Amino acid sequence: MKKIFNNVFKLIFCIILIFSAFFFIAEHDAYRSEALPYVGSIAEPFKEKGVHVSAKVYDAGDSKAYLDRDLLQVGFQPIQITIQNNSEKVFALSNQGVEIPIAESKTVAGYVTRAAIPRAIGFKVAGLIFWPFLIPGTIDTIVTFNSHMKMKRDYHAKSIKDEEEILPPYSTIHRVIFLPTNQTLEDFTLYLKDQKTNQFYPFQVYIS
Repeated sequence: MKKIFNNVFKLIFCIILIFSAFFFIAEHDAYRSEALPYVGSIAEPFKEKGVHVSAKVYDAGDSKAYLDRDLLQVGFQPIQITIQNNSEKVFALSNQGVEIPIAESKTVAGYVTRAAIPRAIGFKVAGLIFWPFLIPGTIDTIVTFNSHMKMKRDYHAKSIKDEEEILPPYSTIHRVIFLPTNQTLEDFTLYLKDQKTNQFYPFQVYIS
């Protein structure tokens, strides 16, 4: 009887340890959305037609602070673009106006989520050996999926999109582009479309 009690106690203790470790990992990996900060003039902004465009390159700390992940580790350099429309014109912003090849927000989120695959496999393998691991493994899959969907929505909202986004007169907008880290650039041209004339205006963006 005592031996059975000891075995049950050990099993319960192991399950508690497993769940404690799992919830620590899940809490650490849960995605947390943060608002993009205001970006001032990192370099002398290009000015034309009353519009200022400035850029800020995220380091690992910035990426973790505002995108909740170090995206440089998965091969993407986040660059925040701040556009100040200090004119009476209405402009439109979209990926069509970005002259350099950038990654889509859903692609970036996918690379981040793939980093959780080894952990999921580990839970499944451990579950074959010791069944209590199957429970946190299943929960981990659900948490990872929910985090991925939240991250995907957040990155889409914060990035320059395929569809046109309106910049009203006298407004400021912050958006992020994701540049593959194997590309090195000092500057690029961003085009804004005048909604009234459909003319595209070029703005030189310096990457610093």
